[in-house]
Amino acid sequence: FLLENHVMQAEKATTPFRQLYFVVQTMLIEPENAHLTRELYWHQSGCLHAALDNQELQKGLALADACIKSQKYFEALKIVRGLFPLEQRLLETTQQKEVA
Repeated sequence: FLLENHVMQAEKATTPFRQLYFVVQTMLIEPENAHLTRELYWHQSGCLHAALDNQELQKGLALADACIKSQKYFEALKIVRGLFPLEQRLLETTQQKEVA
């Protein structure tokens, strides 16, 4: 089960890792559709792997991938949620560089 403060609403899925979190959350909440949602996860994960330069995010994503392969969705959620702060710092750094 998910704690209320860990349930993400669709409108809060505003970054790539938050979107990935929302997809994994959907696998937990709607297990009857998990096979379809897994396809979306693999598409998003592949796009992130291709776009990421940050080794820490790559490593975390690989750990989440392993959890998804073994259908450990709750563990994948914890891993992805743990990557939010790093993703946020990288997004802020990128935005600052674009402004400068």
